[in-house]
Amino acid sequence: MPAGGSVATKPAVITAPAVAGLAQAGQTLTAFAGTWSGAPSSFAYVWQRCDAAGGVCAPIASATASSYTLTPDDIGSTLSLVVTATGKGGSQSATAPTTAVVVAAPVPPAVVGSAAAEQGLAGAVVTDDGRATVTWQPGAVPVGSTLSLAAADQAPALAGTGLAIDVEPPVTALQWPVDVAYATAPADQVVGFSTDGRIWLPVPALSGTTLPVGLTQGTYVAGTTLHVLTEQAGHVALFAPGKWGDPTLVSQYAPVLRRLAPVKVTRQPGGVLVLVSQLSVDSQAKLYANAYGPGGQRPSFLPKGSVLGVPLQGAAAKTARAELLQPGTVTVRLRLSARGLKRGAIARIVVTAIDPWGRRASFGLGFRAP
Repeated sequence: MPAGGSVATKPAVITAPAVAGLAQAGQTLTAFAGTWSGAPSSFAYVWQRCDAAGGVCAPIASATASSYTLTPDDIGSTLSLVVTATGKGGSQSATAPTTAVVVAAPVPPAVVGSAAAEQGLAGAVVTDDGRATVTWQPGAVPVGSTLSLAAADQAPALAGTGLAIDVEPPVTALQWPVDVAYATAPADQVVGFSTDGRIWLPVPALSGTTLPVGLTQGTYVAGTTLHVLTEQAGHVALFAPGKWGDPTLVSQYAPVLRRLAPVKVTRQPGGVLVLVSQLSVDSQAKLYANAYGPGGQRPSFLPKGSVLGVPLQGAAAKTARAELLQPGTVTVRLRLSARGLKRGAIARIVVTAIDPWGRRASFGLGFRAP
């Protein structure tokens, strides 16, 4: 028993904890600990994010101060606060009523070209030609940083769809995505994203209007407006599906050529050699084939009856060219004008694949002239 014969008792809540502040992204909520019996000596705070009805709550990581600034992650949720009072007799917790449903901060009128991010405020920037607008909620763009949005067309993307998003000072990643909305966009398109304006990756379509954890880009359509959410600065552009440059048909890395069938060579009348094999390429690519014989010989390809993934066209040439819009199996049947290539001579055909971003791979098909 403590000195004086008194018994230390646990704190007990007399007036429940409460939360003050506007339930809007970027605003700060302040805790009121309530009043307690038992002379508590300290209070601890745990902020919780709950569903819109105020149930299914979970603690917010690192949110343990007496105030909490609402983030874009809180939009559509309610917030609750658990206060724990500690005194000589132990600890006791009480929960404050949940807040109203958190709403997005109002987006101001868009400014042309660029704008600086301000504390607690949303922002908006539009390209000078009006093709697109980027908006962000408080905290998405670091306070004091400048976000700019510019038209940046670049083939093989569809003209009038390219955009460059820049943040200065540069940041590796944004904590929350910015929303790029196209004023007009083709109904049939593939969205691509690039961090360097050269290599494009496809942007997945989202089932909702928010970017799930683990994705850095995503798209959704609201009415007739195409939205691109991104947590990275970089370039956005639209591509025609199935056409040259469609990012969904291009390997994430440099193309890879593999041989699927042995090389077979036969000689036809008139000094013509026919080489048959099969390759695979894992990316949309332009194919180039060149033949090399002994002593620097360069036999020509005869287009009639020749196939390099697709039938060859045009006149005889030292280099055979073809464009493959679909990755997969490549049938090779090449007719060579090889009058100077003696029987038994060692020769080869080198097939090179170059993808839409300029990355390449080569594969040699060696043979002995029959």
